[in-house]
Amino acid sequence: MKRLLTFALLATSVFIVWFCSHAVRAQGPAPGNSQDQSRAAELWRQVEIIRTAHGVPHIRAENLRAAGYCTGLVAI
Repeated sequence: MKRLLTFALLATSVFIVWFCSHAVRAQGPAPGNSQDQSRAAELWRQVEIIRTAHGVPHIRAENLRAAGYCTGLVAI
């Protein structure tokens, strides 16, 4: 039984990673070196960060790529 649960957890984790990578790839190619700043400016316009009174950030983004960009900014 323990092996079955371990396998199910592993299979679920693999599926989640596959699904997220597929969703990111479906949004288009990654930005190239020459266009990084312009694409970053475009991503910034697609994101809204709201912090609570306790400093907890809440991220609203139009797509997954913009949310990932914003998550990196919040961590800084």
